[in-house]
Amino acid sequence: MINKSGILLETHLHPLMETIAKPSITVSFQIDIDLEFDSFKGKTPEEFAQNVEDDVIDALIDVRSEVLGVFTSINNIKTHGSK
Repeated sequence: MINKSGILLETHLHPLMETIAKPSITVSFQIDIDLEFDSFKGKTPEEFAQNVEDDVIDALIDVRSEVLGVFTSINNIKTHGSK
């Protein structure tokens, strides 16, 4: 295409590329993890649980290259044997 000044303007017309969706699955399950907890290390049980949840997500992503996303929620936190 040439503009009024006679300068050639490049035009790039690309047809819309169709994206082919890759097959995927969603797996849902519950895990209960029993951990040692030291309340004197400065974290509440909720903060500690959040850190563990983050670690589990990171580990899963590191171990399985197929992971597209991890969606978690902490359902319950119980403390046992408090001193």
